[in-house]
Amino acid sequence: MFIVRPALRVKTFYYRGESAAYRGVSGKRVKNNWGSGRSFAIREAGNFNYWDAQQKVLDSSLADFTYAGETNGDAISVTVTFNADGNGSSVTIK
Repeated sequence: MFIVRPALRVKTFYYRGESAAYRGVSGKRVKNNWGSGRSFAIREAGNFNYWDAQQKVLDSSLADFTYAGETNGDAISVTVTFNADGNGSSVTIK
């Protein structure tokens, strides 16, 4: 489990998950990805701390993220559960 507790109060939340690479049935390396709907800039060897990450910046690449929800309160609390078989995820918003 990975818990994010940023100093910023997040009101809108997007998420993405990616499995470690493994050998599939065909013997090829496979990664499962969870995320769709909106692209944000990421850097494989770095963190996700990009301002205006809706477009590619520096040496980043764009990756798909899924919208989970938003709040009008102080912050949003979200639990994301990724299915072990690589097919889908579920979101609980508190």
